[in-house]
Amino acid sequence: MGTSRGRLSLTVAAFLVVPLMASCGSEPAASPTSPGQGEVVRVMSGEEECGASPYIVQAGSVTITATGVGNVAASVTLYGPKDGAFAEQLDQITVLAPGATKSMTVALGLGAYEIRCKTDDTENRSRITAV
Repeated sequence: MGTSRGRLSLTVAAFLVVPLMASCGSEPAASPTSPGQGEVVRVMSGEEECGASPYIVQAGSVTITATGVGNVAASVTLYGPKDGAFAEQLDQITVLAPGATKSMTVALGLGAYEIRCKTDDTENRSRITAV
């Protein structure tokens, strides 16, 4: 009886510890992936706007679909954490004309990311979190 209970305790402990160990790490991993998979974040990019929705996504493949809502072209760039700041450029839409829609797909690890929408004169930011 004591042996079965001991094995059960070890099994339960393994199920609890392994997911915790897998989530350890200092920075989330991200890399470009193929389009058409995972969650979609919609970004409205303009001179006064860089709204992202939803703000919380599942870690894994995420497609960021940006629409130009201003009067001038913009760029939309996704940054991940590096050295305590959002300094690692992960992917970018370089020219987003007013009214145009373009997408980029990346694999996001757990953590926070920043989306920057830039025109020649302005820069606006929005954050998303992968859980």
